Amino acid sequence: MTKIFVVEDDPMLGLLFKNSLEKEPTADVTHLTSAEDCLANLHLNPDIITIDFNLPGMDGLELLKKIHLYNDQIHCILISGQNDVSVVVEAYKSGAQDYIVKDDNAVINLVNSVNN
Repeated sequence: MTKIFVVEDDPMLGLLFKNSLEKEPTADVTHLTSAEDCLANLHLNPDIITIDFNLPGMDGLELLKKIHLYNDQIHCILISGQNDVSVVVEAYKSGAQDYIVKDDNAVINLVNSVNN
């Protein structure tokens, strides 16, 4: 079983990502709505965490760094509406394995990223 956390504060988008990822029979997907919830559940040892860039209280880059301090083997995917190249570069420098732009192809790109 692959344990996946979807960290997304938008309930509809979080549900869309969760339902799309759950189509893979070996996926165990948990939707969390804040960085704090994610950090509080790291003891469950997820294999993959998808992180919304614009989270309340803590941005996705800060969360990514905290996750990697806890366990740098967790595969992190940052998802954002940001097209700014400097944000993308910083995400990869901070340990993101992938960066997905929230657009019409976000769900397809996320599923492909998780399955690769």
